[in-house]
Amino acid sequence: MATKLAVFYRSLSQLHGAGVGWPQAVATALGRRDEAADARDAFGRAIVAVREGKPLSDALADAIPAVDRAGIRAAEVSGRMEELLADLARRHEDLDRRRLAESRALAYPIFVAHLAAFLFGVPDLAAGRTMAALRWALLILVPTHVFLWARRRLRRADADGRPVPPVLALLRTKSAVEEADAKSLAALGWLHEAGVPPLEAIPLAALAGAGGRASADLCDATREVEAGRPREGAWSRVPAEIRSALATGERTGTLGAACARTAAALEESASHRRTVFMERLKPILIVVLGLFVGLRVVLFYADAYRTAMGRF
Repeated sequence: MATKLAVFYRSLSQLHGAGVGWPQAVATALGRRDEAADARDAFGRAIVAVREGKPLSDALADAIPAVDRAGIRAAEVSGRMEELLADLARRHEDLDRRRLAESRALAYPIFVAHLAAFLFGVPDLAAGRTMAALRWALLILVPTHVFLWARRRLRRADADGRPVPPVLALLRTKSAVEEADAKSLAALGWLHEAGVPPLEAIPLAALAGAGGRASADLCDATREVEAGRPREGAWSRVPAEIRSALATGERTGTLGAACARTAAALEESASHRRTVFMERLKPILIVVLGLFVGLRVVLFYADAYRTAMGRF
């Protein structure tokens, strides 16, 4: 079973606050009891590493995202580990909620597509025309699963920081772009507050929201920081109101809070767009399904009519 990072970080924060040592805290947070099975996965190897005395950030290097590791490494220096682990738990709880919302948004149309694929083939199956029933099912299921495959490939490419083919880039909706921007800005603000150096924090934040406008701007911001210039000159793709908020935050020393506010606003906007889309999608699916049913009925009776006329 995959380890839920939100639960892991929450438990680790509480155990660390109670004074439990890292080897026992990590093992307890993971629910591991069998020491012989420790090295079978990345978290198991982390338990072995902390028992050997390695820093927590190094021990968890293969088990957690790079953004999280950078924050933990900064907390090891600042001594704010309990607070940081609690922040990580909240971040991953928010990420889990967003993923669940995305899955729920797709559940209804996928269910309707598979139901239609089954029902449309029933008349042909009843008449003994198996291939005709299969063609109807493929007509609906092939585009559905091609879309799901392309969506998964797009998400994997963004997560790995790889270039995305132009055809796949067309699948990025406005809500998806806003969510990517929110991830980048939330990561930037969190890393800034955790004390991670800008030249390390900016590339990690860009990767966290790959595919968004903020991610592209952060790639430019790396060059600005390397040249000793402020980051505000790199914000060219995000909307003007976000540019203004981030520039003000950087000038006043409240960049972390500015990133958090703008990320929350973008996430709210993306959620609203998703809700509106789902409200419009249901009647659209009903109309499309009705057209398919009408076509199916016409073709069925046309075939029955030709069969009946052939007998005379």
